[in-house]
Amino acid sequence: MNKQTLSNSYSEILSLISTSDNKVVLPTTLHDIYWYFKKPKEYAVISHFTPDGMPLVFFQRLMGNRVERVYGPDILKKSLEKLSSKKHVFVASSDVLDQMKERFVAYKDTYLYIPVGYRETVSELISDDQMRAIQDHSPDSIWLGIGSPKQVLLASYLREKLNKVNIICVGAGLDFLVNKQVMSPKYIQSIGLEWLFRFIREPARLWKRYLIFSIIGLIKLPVFMKQINR
Repeated sequence: MNKQTLSNSYSEILSLISTSDNKVVLPTTLHDIYWYFKKPKEYAVISHFTPDGMPLVFFQRLMGNRVERVYGPDILKKSLEKLSSKKHVFVASSDVLDQMKERFVAYKDTYLYIPVGYRETVSELISDDQMRAIQDHSPDSIWLGIGSPKQVLLASYLREKLNKVNIICVGAGLDFLVNKQVMSPKYIQSIGLEWLFRFIREPARLWKRYLIFSIIGLIKLPVFMKQINR
């Protein structure tokens, strides 16, 4: 297993992405913590977790640590601003990537878009032709925007196939970037109720995530923190 670290600031994670390679970054929520224990082999690929979910921030503050939320969509936005000359690959649904192509037309030579569906297995998520296209592009970073746990399963698969590339799992970050999904107001985020904002908008899709998986993740949060910080 890789050494796994919790990165508690944007400066730390942006420095990591810009100066390192071969890292896998996961902005982490309670939902991820549930899957961390459910699929330990696949989640072992993560080298750096960040406190994306506010419960992770609140828990650390209760323990006396001064931390900030390191939010996936903000990692994405700040990194693209800072690393505009680097080569990037974006993996998401085709409708999200179509909007990105229109928005970032100036970067057509350095941005590669890999559309995927929401299949059950990693081998169905990405084809051999798509893998060859990624290898030919020689990216510095790959951004996965397909949600957990599939993005982590895909990160594990890509890590076996590729070297010298950072992989960042940003979930809905690409959706927010092109305004496919509505981001909750900052004050709702700051009090830890972003989950409720999203649940009210999409209850049929998110009820199991927030009412089952995230509650189990909350129960397992102290164990997760102990394992990551040991």
